Amino acid sequence: MRNIFISVESQQVDTEGETGELTLSTEGKYYEKAGYKYITYKETEATGLEGTTTCLKMGYGEVTLIRLGSTEAKQVFAMGRIHHCSYVTPYTTFELAVHPLLVEEQVSEGEGYVRLEYDLEMNGRPLSRNSLIIKIKNRE
Repeated sequence: MRNIFISVESQQVDTEGETGELTLSTEGKYYEKAGYKYITYKETEATGLEGTTTCLKMGYGEVTLIRLGSTEAKQVFAMGRIHHCSYVTPYTTFELAVHPLLVEEQVSEGEGYVRLEYDLEMNGRPLSRNSLIIKIKNRE
């Protein structure tokens, strides 16, 4: 297990054309197990997900984003596949559909990046177009 620095840049454009952006820098962990690569980090108040741990599981042509804690979800990003999931918050639960447009992962030995571009539907209706770039660098 390696200690890493993580930089997250996300952008969201809703169906009205309103844009939201978020940048986060934090520390996390990187490890490999059974052919998969993992990045884990704790969310902060800045993301609105305080009390949640995020894990990215990468391998075999897909990236899975798993959130556990105050917010829970499992979103799978694989080209050519729509993934449906429940997104559970302290206030409500809703159904999401992830439509990947770009799934790119270049991570090795705790260094590299993950880039995801995707459309989201909530409860069967278009919600937003999203871009997520996660850069990681060894801390040691």
